Amino acid sequence: AAELDVELPATPFELVVKEDSVARSRPFRPLLKAKHKHELRPAAWRRLGCRTPFTIPESKAEVTAAWLTTMLRWRGYLTSDEEVLEVKSKAIGEGEGEFSDLALVNLVKIRGDAPQLPRSLIAKFSPPDMAGLQLKIVFGSEAHFYNDLSVEGAGMVKPEAVYIGYEKRRCGTDKYCFIISNANPPSAPAILFKREDGCSSLPHLMLAMRALGRFHAQWWNCKQRGTLKWALHPHHAGGPLPRVPKGVTRLSWALVIKAGLTALPHCYKKDDAVVFGSEFTEFISLVSGKIDGLAKAVARELFRPPLTLVHGDAHLENIFFASHFEGGCHFIDFGLTMIGQPLQDVSFLIGTGIPVEVRRQCELQLVRHYHASLLEFGVTGYSFEQCWRDFQFQLFRSMVSLLTITPSFAKQRKERKGMFAPSPTEGDIKLYNMYLQLNKRLATALTDHKWHERLDELSWAACGCC
Repeated sequence: AAELDVELPATPFELVVKEDSVARSRPFRPLLKAKHKHELRPAAWRRLGCRTPFTIPESKAEVTAAWLTTMLRWRGYLTSDEEVLEVKSKAIGEGEGEFSDLALVNLVKIRGDAPQLPRSLIAKFSPPDMAGLQLKIVFGSEAHFYNDLSVEGAGMVKPEAVYIGYEKRRCGTDKYCFIISNANPPSAPAILFKREDGCSSLPHLMLAMRALGRFHAQWWNCKQRGTLKWALHPHHAGGPLPRVPKGVTRLSWALVIKAGLTALPHCYKKDDAVVFGSEFTEFISLVSGKIDGLAKAVARELFRPPLTLVHGDAHLENIFFASHFEGGCHFIDFGLTMIGQPLQDVSFLIGTGIPVEVRRQCELQLVRHYHASLLEFGVTGYSFEQCWRDFQFQLFRSMVSLLTITPSFAKQRKERKGMFAPSPTEGDIKLYNMYLQLNKRLATALTDHKWHERLDELSWAACGCC
């Protein structure tokens, strides 16, 4: 408890506040507390996967002016007298680690006023080679989040869902296509911080903390039913997956942790290949020999109540900042949105998105601001002491996200492919450099907060139960 009363360090750090005046952002509207799920839906809602008078595009080449005209008339953005005459598209996102194909679609010329139609759009297509299970988890969750929840209903400022397409196929891979408003159009530019660089602007980080607090408060202690029937639950799966007993999911998370921790040293062993993950050497030495027998207890603690709807991938490049946004920031990319522990989002953003020295000096202030935002938007019975402890423990949840893909990285390194190829692509180099910074920040945060000592607490608790 004494640790919570420590004042912020007096040593100054650089605050990089860009040209936007974040202090004058649009205020949040009150949260929408609906009694029925239809009250949370966007206007002109249509069931996901319903029949349409057009086919679902599979690439930007198929998002033509003619296709857009048909779709936008069906969606109500264009009247029968209005028409998209010219479109300019280009691919975006290479080397950023996305699961999807992305394109920027600008509507250059339109006949008519079409006052409600965004002129700059993002098109997102599900890749045909993605495994069916992964496709259901990533694209299925995001499709429902966009399609079934309005901005007011979700409790989070997000892009306008112009069109969410889904086709369930009897043979082959299901197909998804999202057409959403661009969060950073030329007419209203926003500020975006790169993951590799990190964010040292306390005012912007405070905006993100408040937005996450509001989002989590909207779904505090939510259930996997009704509006959130589609959401994956950490205790019994469901949503895009079959519902299973709690012990099965806990075992699954434990196996992911063990497999990842086993594979990670193979990513930085001394040979002629590129080294990956060596930043975690000290941390692995501290938890080695302890975590194997406690992996299930760690999984249980990671998903201990309270639970809420979490973004699941709240990194810097999924947050846009501008004074014209409600609350000053705007989130994108909801492919990993699920029911989870609320501090998962907070620890991920703080633990991986802020340069080490800045994080050390402002993390307590940021978590206090997040907790105050929870209280502001209606959460009760959740003390700051518990919030701080959850933040510290959830730093390992960010590690679990890495451990999930570490066996794949170890295989790539063995085969000298991807980031580990003798001649990596520009996208692979960008991805490697990004992970280099993220790993350094997360590994330092885990050791700074002495996360390994929490394993001793779990061990003591397990013995106490016996």
